[in-house]
Amino acid sequence: MTQTGARPVLDDAPAGASVAPGQAGNALASRVDRLAALAPPAFLVLALVTFVALLLTGHDVARWLAVPVAVLVVTSPHLLELARPAARLLDTGRQARVGLLVRRATSLERSRHVDTPVLDASPVTTGRLRLRSIAVVGRLSKAAALQAAAAVEQGSEDPVARAIVEGARLARLQLPPTTDFTTHPGEGATARIKGTQVTVGQAALFDDVDQSLREHARRSGGTTVFVGWDGVAKAALTVEAEVRTSSPAPSSGCADSGSRPGR
Repeated sequence: MTQTGARPVLDDAPAGASVAPGQAGNALASRVDRLAALAPPAFLVLALVTFVALLLTGHDVARWLAVPVAVLVVTSPHLLELARPAARLLDTGRQARVGLLVRRATSLERSRHVDTPVLDASPVTTGRLRLRSIAVVGRLSKAAALQAAAAVEQGSEDPVARAIVEGARLARLQLPPTTDFTTHPGEGATARIKGTQVTVGQAALFDDVDQSLREHARRSGGTTVFVGWDGVAKAALTVEAEVRTSSPAPSSGCADSGSRPGR
């Protein structure tokens, strides 16, 4: 301020120095705005070139339209902002139709890395176990392995044991009498059939378990018990939860997508 009173005078040198950076910033912003104004026509030209290239190379009509639209969506930030909520709405709606609820968008984004979904068995299964598969080694037949396992387990109340016995009943197998029945809590049971000790349970109860049986147990999605004579496992029986008739579609969808359902 160089003069006060009715007509004060402001020295413009400091003021000009303070305003200059702002003016320079406005000039930079204006150049950015001019460049941004060229973006939409460039995107349209790129999409048109893509359309013509597809047309000339003999692609079908659906691809003629899909690829140029994809180019527009990817290159235009405004269209990309519209595509994100639209894609999220489509995904959540599809998941709702199969009974899934996603609470957060971040959970939906991370779901592409899921390879083993863990399902609550109550809405998917009936709560009962059933015999799924039998693997044997050597000349032992599957029927003989099931018959021996069911004979040992016929007096047990364990759900896995009941599933094995039910499997033998459905196969119409006659169960031989057993003696010296012994239970091993958390591992299995042993008994004698015609003087030979038969063991049914986990691998820890056996002196020798064939590698092919271990591999069968590893690949199976249910619960696997081994059956053997005199400490050597000769067969593997797998039981799994019985799936409700209304639930196979979601479960098979996991398998089709490359995921392994866990229970």
